[in-house]
Amino acid sequence: MKLSFLSFLLICCTTITISATAEQASEPFVGTVESLERYECPEWFGDAKFGIWSCWNAYTVPGVGDWYARLMYIEGSSHYKYHVANYGHPSEFGYKDIIPLWKGEKFNPEEQIELFKKAGAKYFVAMANHHDNFDLWDSKHQKWNSVNYGPKIDIIGAWRKATLRSGLRFGLTSHLERTWSWFQTNKGADKNGPYAGIPYDGNDPKYQDLYLKPDLNGDDNAAHPVNAPVEWREHWLERCQDVIQQHDPDMFYVDGGVPFYGDDEGRTGLEMIAYLYNNSLRTNEGKNEAVMCIKNWAAKKGRWGYYWPGIATLDVERGRLEKINPDPWQTDTSIGDWTWNRNTTYRSAREIIHELVDIVSKNGNLLLNVSPRDDGSLDADAVQLLEDIGDWMAVNSESIYESRYWKIWGIDDFRIVQKEGALYVTTFDWPTSRSLTVPFLALHDSPAKIAKVELLGHNGALRFENQEKGLVIRLPECKPCDHAWVFKISGERFDEMDLTEFNKTHVNKADKTKIWFQVSKKQTVKPGNKAVSFGKDDALWGINAEGFIFTKMGDSIEISKQRGIDIGAGLDGTVAAVGIDGLVYSLSHDGWQRVEGITGATRIDVDKKGKIWVLHREGKIAYYDGSWHTITGTGKDIGCGPDGLIAIVAGNGRIHTYAEGVWTKHQGGKFARIDVSPKTGHMVMVDVSGKVFVNRIGNADGTWKDLPIRKWQRIQEQATDVSCGQVNDDEIIGWINPE
Repeated sequence: MKLSFLSFLLICCTTITISATAEQASEPFVGTVESLERYECPEWFGDAKFGIWSCWNAYTVPGVGDWYARLMYIEGSSHYKYHVANYGHPSEFGYKDIIPLWKGEKFNPEEQIELFKKAGAKYFVAMANHHDNFDLWDSKHQKWNSVNYGPKIDIIGAWRKATLRSGLRFGLTSHLERTWSWFQTNKGADKNGPYAGIPYDGNDPKYQDLYLKPDLNGDDNAAHPVNAPVEWREHWLERCQDVIQQHDPDMFYVDGGVPFYGDDEGRTGLEMIAYLYNNSLRTNEGKNEAVMCIKNWAAKKGRWGYYWPGIATLDVERGRLEKINPDPWQTDTSIGDWTWNRNTTYRSAREIIHELVDIVSKNGNLLLNVSPRDDGSLDADAVQLLEDIGDWMAVNSESIYESRYWKIWGIDDFRIVQKEGALYVTTFDWPTSRSLTVPFLALHDSPAKIAKVELLGHNGALRFENQEKGLVIRLPECKPCDHAWVFKISGERFDEMDLTEFNKTHVNKADKTKIWFQVSKKQTVKPGNKAVSFGKDDALWGINAEGFIFTKMGDSIEISKQRGIDIGAGLDGTVAAVGIDGLVYSLSHDGWQRVEGITGATRIDVDKKGKIWVLHREGKIAYYDGSWHTITGTGKDIGCGPDGLIAIVAGNGRIHTYAEGVWTKHQGGKFARIDVSPKTGHMVMVDVSGKVFVNRIGNADGTWKDLPIRKWQRIQEQATDVSCGQVNDDEIIGWINPE
């Protein structure tokens, strides 16, 4: 057959166009925002929805909580006290000596991956290193790794082999970006006691490969370094590239935004992300299958790393989005503490399942951390929890995997997704009436038609009726599973439904405040105690039934001889109390000292920067920052939040907030006690009957002035006093149980 010249030219042009398109698709990324904005989240991630994560390292040897390598070098912290009591002083027995005690002798990655798969996970993620500067693979750039020390195996290699054999996707997290400043606490020394002035073992140059060089500016910031030196930034990049090259992850994560702050302005982090994507292009025939997850924490730009939309996938730590995000995103959270803690109580399967369903309805994934013990095995409670989740997924996973968000995420106890033309409606509440009404599926005047309604796990279709109030479904006598129930609704033209009128009469936004309460850590105090307040390093301060001040750190409780009627503790270490004489006292190394200038004090709190706030003489408000100052207003209780935010219970039981010199009065409620989260500004209140309520009062732009009025949210708890605090990156809420 002969071709005309015109046909030949057309074929040539088409070939050139196709070749150019293919070449553009596989064009290497470079470390700039503009280049990385070509990123598209791989489809496998949007299909998977549920992953399991393992944060495992030498912290599990003491087993008393996350951040052990930092906090054991902070004099007076619960980790420091535990370390001294069980191992010795950190000048003599340091973190380098904890590492050899970590054996991992029962580590069986194949067995655990099989359990995770039965629980419903579609991808598994392993922690490659934490802020402790210890690598969990055969690292080319860090001799302190799990092949040379501790378990003496390539932990990441073992995880990856088991994961790929099971058919799951494999991911990695690296937390090394904080290490330079975070681990500088090992350069200190005690200020008090028999070891005062004796340097911790981190000062020994012989162990600098683990403990780092001293920061020239003394930066020991727990967030990202203020200005990490070039040498460290290059070293960080080499280690990230090494683990990516060796283990080819489908997902990678750093603990915050893009590193580094300061002179670097994020350039090193951008280069690492480009390396990840290019590695995936190389190993997947020109297609990027790697998901990069970064966080967008609401803090000073760069303090937790930089965030540029579109260059990676958004990750939310211990939280959720309040509405649908068109791009896939991820929540990372844990069944308990981040690393195995012998004192932790795990969350319930019901709570985790509800979280998963809510996240999926908003186009997100759930990454759930399950940390092994120091020997590498999971404890019985963790295994049971995973089996309970797996039982639910065995019935209902059809509504999770490969589903996509619909027009709305749901409302109240309902969540909805779509898949292959069907709608899947999940309810968190099983009605006793055997009749369920789905309010957003009223089909009058709608082209949509429902052909069949099924309950996953139940044989046979269900009777249904479309009424003006919504779709009414007749329920069977027996529930097919526990925790949450999924209805598959088959029909046609659901995409043509007009929900405008529904959205006008219903608040289509997540109950973000209740979500905040659910994902925060909780700690209860026995009845009879009179006051509680969270301070620095997980310390819980309080007034006991006899009026004596106590402090609780871990399992250790110390009772002082000082008596009081209220107490406040700040994240900077400041602790202040109102004595039984109505005077104000603060705690120093020499004991409790009177703060002169105020009498008749009744309530007290301390803000993040150590400023003492009191109510005194008929509820007048004063604060101390080296001298006393009075502001307008009166109250019955006071709580300090972030960025100078103050909240009080006014004389009429209403809540008033103070920011930037402006008071805002909030309507509703009759409250007795209040405190404010030092991280997010959420308020927790106890009303006069002992019921607990929560609310978030910040503006959308992160400011606290001229605050809008929001509805108080009732939480199913009772209390006599309440406190909000912050432990590492996590928020914590504590309250005194009533009699």
